[in-house]
Formats: sequence, structure tokens, C-alpha cells
Amino acid sequence: MAIERCYPRGATIFLEEEESDGFYIIVSGLVKIIKLHEDGREITLDLIREDEVLGEMTIVGSSLRSATAIVVKQTAMIVFPGKSFHGLMSDMPVLATNIIEILSERLRNANSQIEALSFLNARSRVIYNLIHLVREQGTAGEDKTVIIPRLSQSELANLCGVSRQVVNKVLNELRSSRFIEVAQKHVQILDLDGLRELLLM
Repeated sequence: MAIERCYPRGATIFLEEEESDGFYIIVSGLVKIIKLHEDGREITLDLIREDEVLGEMTIVGSSLRSATAIVVKQTAMIVFPGKSFHGLMSDMPVLATNIIEILSERLRNANSQIEALSFLNARSRVIYNLIHLVREQGTAGEDKTVIIPRLSQSELANLCGVSRQVVNKVLNELRSSRFIEVAQKHVQILDLDGLRELLLM
């Protein structure tokens, strides 16, 4: 049977190496998937929003969680216990096909992130991830602008693999040049084509 759960901002949904309790569908909110280093450093692997899934790795592989999930914005979700979802996949093969498609997309995103971390400088990593957030989390704003959720500078730094100071410097530069506008709860992308051109410079 499916279970409904709600988590406040900052709550931990599950920890790396923890035994899986099931498969999640996000109804509303935003969740970050992270890896923690022994020295306390954190890197963000992905951001999961409404209508996306969480915990799919344990359905087809190990029963242990491969990363930690933490709530960025208050999140409501539906949880399918592992055995229950396996039964659904047996009855509805299309679900298994959908899981494979989700895993393939996550792998493509991971490969792109690795490439960005390997070949881009710190400034370009911030710009690249803003563009990535537009593609994955963006909604249409006014006058052909795009709105993305506002992350804290620390959260964006962990996603980019750079320091918070670098993020602050790059955001101020982009804001001064009118590429972006930073509001309390979101970032407005004013010139997406311009950001893309910056990556090529």
C-alpha cells in the first residue's frame, strides 16, 4: 500500500548506506541528493522536484541507499514499499520500462555533471549549473524570462563543486550584467542565450 509523507525543509529523508524502505514519488517540493565526505564536505548530485521519482536505484540494485536525500523546500511525497512496487512492476511491465528510462536519464545527467566538473573552470561551473537548472527546474516567466528555484549559495556551491565565495562572486557579476535577477524565493534568468554564450568564451 502507498503511504503519504510530508517533510519540512532541512529534513533528512534517508541516509547513504541505509536500508531502503521503498520508492518515492514527489508530489510537491524539492529534494537534493548528496554525498558526504569524511571531512564533512558535501557535494550535490541532483535536485528532485515534483512529479519526479526518488530512490529508484534500490529497486533494480542493492537494497542500500547510494546517497543521502535532504529536503530543500517542504516536500510531500507518496512512498511505495519495495515489495509492493516489485509486485506492481510484475503486474504492469510498463512500470519497469519507465524505471529504466529514469535510470538512463539520471546516468546522462551524471555524465554531464562529471564532464563539467572535469573540464570547466569554477566560474563556468556556476554558469553551467544555472543553465542546467533552467532545463531541469525552470518555469516560464514574463517577457521570455525563465524562473528557477533559489538555492542558498552553499547549496549552489555544493552542486557546482566550488566554494561559496566563488558562487557569490559569479552571481554578483551575472546580476550586474543583467543576465539574472535574484529574488527572495527564486532566480529569474533574464538572458538565457547570453549565459550560453558565456560558457563558450
